[in-house]
Amino acid sequence: MAQFDPLKKPMSLQESEDLLSGRNSDEEFISFWGSLLKGIVKLAAYGVVIALVTWLCISVPAIGWLAAVVVFIYGIGQIAQAGNKK
Repeated sequence: MAQFDPLKKPMSLQESEDLLSGRNSDEEFISFWGSLLKGIVKLAAYGVVIALVTWLCISVPAIGWLAAVVVFIYGIGQIAQAGNKK
């Protein structure tokens, strides 16, 4: 059953008629697939960057040690802030 959302403005009469007649379905369909495609491209870009950084860390040991130190310091900072979250 649908829940009432007090933060969302009520649907206008035109929006209601568009919904009933199905006029917005094409725009919603294109918007959905467009956002899904953007998400897939972003995921692939993250994968490429992670693979490149991993390859660089393996190829050049000094960069690998530097990355390990940076991750270690970041982890300590996150653990220190964990008790301060409200």
